[in-house]
Amino acid sequence: MSRWRIVSVCLAVLSGIWPNAGQAQETPCVMEDALSEAAVTLLLEDEIDSDTIRGALIEAGSDLRRVGVLRAALRHRNRLFHRATVRTQDQPGELVCGEAQSGERIVLLFSKRVARLEGTGPRSVRAHFGTGIEDAYLAVQADDGHAERHRVRDGEEVRFELEGPLSVQLVGADRDGPRPLASLRLGPGSSLSSEPRSEIPAEDGVALERNLSLDERVRRLRAAHDLSRLRVNRILSRESERHARRVCAERRASHISGGDPSARLASRGIRSRVTGEVIARGASTLAAFRGLLESPSHRMALLDRRFTDVGLAEIELGGQTCVVVTLSAWPRYIPQ
Repeated sequence: MSRWRIVSVCLAVLSGIWPNAGQAQETPCVMEDALSEAAVTLLLEDEIDSDTIRGALIEAGSDLRRVGVLRAALRHRNRLFHRATVRTQDQPGELVCGEAQSGERIVLLFSKRVARLEGTGPRSVRAHFGTGIEDAYLAVQADDGHAERHRVRDGEEVRFELEGPLSVQLVGADRDGPRPLASLRLGPGSSLSSEPRSEIPAEDGVALERNLSLDERVRRLRAAHDLSRLRVNRILSRESERHARRVCAERRASHISGGDPSARLASRGIRSRVTGEVIARGASTLAAFRGLLESPSHRMALLDRRFTDVGLAEIELGGQTCVVVTLSAWPRYIPQ
């Protein structure tokens, strides 16, 4: 157990905070210990942002990375569970929750679970996902930047050749298209310490400097890996902008809203050998792009040697920044 985690748990005990404080009470969701442990950490924070949430989830050993967070006075506990149910009612999967209480305060974490990653060793996992998930694969990244990709079946255990620590991501396609379903850190140093290290390889850090355009971030990232510069394509960029506005408006990072990437480009007269797309939302372009680099599957797409052209868009709407990068291999314009 890291020093950071020991301090967090000790503070929780001294403050009268403990995970699953209300687990004996009836809830509309399945309570998960890891989410409740993460809720303890968040209950101690004055301000909660995406980095804080992500750090708490990793420290607690949860394979979820996207969760909703609600805070209120304890007397409004039932109202929080109702809000969590309403917010996720249109999402597939099973509603899972974690809560922590201290005095008259409560923090509730919630998410819809459609898959699970179970660590079975320092370099192996077992993937669990039910019906409705297609084309599932594991994207694995070592801290030195090397990566692997493995097709996986439900219930299958997969062992990796890379040395740890490893970031493992289960990706699968559901009604919203392909997306990360679960993530885990494996191996020594996989939990955050009192001085957490970044999961982003050092050479990728050149793309995370402040005040860079999205085009420059992608260029620097690929240059750091000796990859050719992508040609900025105006038609791809216009489609990226349309989709970024759609993502921001719907507050949902879906690849198939408005059609899958290939179909959307085809409607503009563009055909290509291979088409790819990465989407992120964040408080800023920098935060969104950092999220892409911390996601093994998205990083693999940005570093794919097959792509020759790119379309880029960053849209600010409703207090969030939505980033869409459309990737294409040898696109051709065919008049409609």
